[in-house]
Amino acid sequence: DSLVPNRTRENVEDVSSFAEDVEKFLELAKRKDGSLLEEKKKRREKASLTDTAARETTRKKEEEVKEEEEEEDVLLRERGNMHFRRGEYAEAEASYTKSLQGKETAAALSNRAMVRLKLGKAEACAKDCQRSVDLLLEEDEVGEATSKRDGLLVKTWQRKGTAEMEMKMYREAAASFENALRIEPESRTIREQRKAAVKEMAMIEVKDGEVELRARDFLAKRQRVSIEKKKELETPSPAAIVQTKKKEAMAKEEMKTTTMDIEKVRKAISKLDHDEEEIKTGPIFDKQWKLAATSSEKKCKILRAVRAENITKILAERLTGDLLGDIIVAILTHWITEDYANTSSNDDDDPVNWLTALTKTNRFSMASMLLSGEAKTNARESWNRCVQRLEKNKNMNSVALDRLEHLRANFRL
Repeated sequence: DSLVPNRTRENVEDVSSFAEDVEKFLELAKRKDGSLLEEKKKRREKASLTDTAARETTRKKEEEVKEEEEEEDVLLRERGNMHFRRGEYAEAEASYTKSLQGKETAAALSNRAMVRLKLGKAEACAKDCQRSVDLLLEEDEVGEATSKRDGLLVKTWQRKGTAEMEMKMYREAAASFENALRIEPESRTIREQRKAAVKEMAMIEVKDGEVELRARDFLAKRQRVSIEKKKELETPSPAAIVQTKKKEAMAKEEMKTTTMDIEKVRKAISKLDHDEEEIKTGPIFDKQWKLAATSSEKKCKILRAVRAENITKILAERLTGDLLGDIIVAILTHWITEDYANTSSNDDDDPVNWLTALTKTNRFSMASMLLSGEAKTNARESWNRCVQRLEKNKNMNSVALDRLEHLRANFRL
């Protein structure tokens, strides 16, 4: 009987020992799995760091290559500039061309166009100018970059017009010079170039207030007619005389229909030189005002190109305190001059009527209240100087001064 409990006890001890062995095995397996996971994690992190380092190295190499290419392009352009200054136009063209193979830029194209113009390659020059203009118009620059881009645009349009003049493409040349003047309207040189292009046109007609240009080569035609007449006179015959008379009659009739009206030419050229296009939309006003920069006189010309009935539409959402201050200074300084006494109050060009229309815009009251201290001081001083200037004019009547004084109250000055 004592054997049974002994065996039972031995079995229990064996089971307990087995359970302990199992627990130790499990614990050992957990530690081993943990170390394996940790090692795997470390390998993954190391691989990630290696990939990151490789990507960074690749990126740096690409940047270095790009910088080297840009530096090479700059050196080539500088070399082209140096050759151009020395009068080595063929070498300059080669340098600009090699630079453009790396990267096409508007500046390099415009420079190569200038060189090609010097080399007598007018057609190639015009093509370079057009491509340069296309690239410049695709850019969306602000601030100083806009001013730099506009300066390059003026030069490029001017070079294109010069090349077109050499190719006797007078209509296209006039258009190119006109594009340059839209950006730099005060350039006397470009105005003269545009006038020269216009004068090469055979006829200028004014229809419905618009200038129409038509190109004809009268000199070549006269030379052909002269040669034909000379040949006919060498062997005169009755039939030839009759034919000659018919041709002379036809030539006279043709000359009557194509004779240039000198007064029309003078007026048309004067219109091209001096007339300002009427401003009818807000975006056009914004562009012209931006081009005027800090010139009060230019701003006055822009304001005079806006008809009084269009003021509320154009300035409805644009009138601010600063803009209002600039408008007041420009009009009182450059529009209301000593001869204002000769202006009728019903005249479309009456500045007081213009200012009165300005007070009817939606944002006028807010703009007049938001005039900054400096802007308000400048506006008040301009108003005082304007009144003093007008009071010295013996022809000035009290009605005109009363209108100004009434306006002054509306402007809170």
